[in-house]
Amino acid sequence: MGLSVKWKSTIDDAVANKAWDDYDKLIKAEVDGYRALFAATNPSADWKLFKAIAWTESGGPASPAWKARVLQIGNPGDPAYAVLKKGAEGADVILSDQLKKDIASGSINDPTLNVKAGIAYVYVRLSRTAFES
Repeated sequence: MGLSVKWKSTIDDAVANKAWDDYDKLIKAEVDGYRALFAATNPSADWKLFKAIAWTESGGPASPAWKARVLQIGNPGDPAYAVLKKGAEGADVILSDQLKKDIASGSINDPTLNVKAGIAYVYVRLSRTAFES
């Protein structure tokens, strides 16, 4: 079984079309920020993992999602946005104060906020937190 023609054309477009790299700097900066935040636990997330998620979730530059909900956070039925907005599941510990403000007041359809929120949610889901009184 060979590779599909659609898959091949998508990869060819990703090589030739620099729009596929639109979010690289943002993703790298966010991953570096979490790497610094969790330096004591030696996180090893590669920014390219999040780039692959962006490509997969959005469908790439030809899709309307590429300029809005790149990581699809905030879509109907997706619990991630509500978790971040409420600060639930340890999100209040993981999110920076600035990202908390941006999520509270910004539009999840802004691609920059969507990428930041999507990456933050992954770190929330990967974290182990315990709250004690």
